[in-house]
Amino acid sequence: MLVEKKKLWESSGEAYYVKYLLDNTPEIDENRKHPAVIICPGGGYMVTSDREAEPIALQFLSAGYNTIVLRYTTQDKGNAEYPTPLFDLAKMVLTVRQNAIDWNIDPDKIAICGFSAGGHLCASLAVHWQDSFLLERVGTVPDMIQPNAVILGYPLLDIVHTKQMLDQDEMANIVIPDFSMTKKEFLVEVNNIVTGEDDSVERIYGVYPINFVNKDVPPVFIWHTAADTLIYVGNSLKFALKLEEYKIPFEMHIFETGDHGLSLGTKVTGNHESFLNEDAAQWLKLALRFLSRHFEI
Repeated sequence: MLVEKKKLWESSGEAYYVKYLLDNTPEIDENRKHPAVIICPGGGYMVTSDREAEPIALQFLSAGYNTIVLRYTTQDKGNAEYPTPLFDLAKMVLTVRQNAIDWNIDPDKIAICGFSAGGHLCASLAVHWQDSFLLERVGTVPDMIQPNAVILGYPLLDIVHTKQMLDQDEMANIVIPDFSMTKKEFLVEVNNIVTGEDDSVERIYGVYPINFVNKDVPPVFIWHTAADTLIYVGNSLKFALKLEEYKIPFEMHIFETGDHGLSLGTKVTGNHESFLNEDAAQWLKLALRFLSRHFEI
């Protein structure tokens, strides 16, 4: 296995990626081209979570995927206002395709996988990959930044629904230990980061992917829990209805129990009991089956 950390943009920015590449060997197949997964951890655009980074990458790696963890621009690295992180992800997909031969990657089998805010990021590329504002920034053509499949874990997709639910949530003022702020404060901060504190209807509409689902969205796998009290499950349900409207292939799994941020749902990523959930942990196996079906592997 080859592991390498590298800055994403040569001339600017703090975003970087870590790639985990399988070694090809004559004993198996020295000419094999592997499918790839680009992983976008969550963290509310304040940070990128370690729990949703390397542990996820190694699971996909063990299943035969070359993996790349993207540490996109977050508040701790600079200005994370949308669409800056989206430029990072588009650049990352372009970089993978440009290096597909050297990295032993099949350029037609590149998936993106995001959690929470990283799910917002991946869904944003899924709906915008053909748009001129992205193509002009990274200097390429649509096919070079198009993901072939998308995996979304408890994604933030619709802030309007989230705010409506938050207003009814008796637990909105419970403090999130990792961020030392209440759930309500956290979601307000996330929205402020993404919008650049522009609370106009036009700005809020423009930064959430549920408003831009179209016929060119790649196949999507979504998983969430009904008990998620931070990013409410309606984000995924409403997004799925949009996918149905445009006849986009999708698979969705809603697990009954489990709070936000489960990651793998096992002790590998669970630093306390609330992150352990045997039912939701099935998402990885299901996602791999989804990918194998669409990638024909």
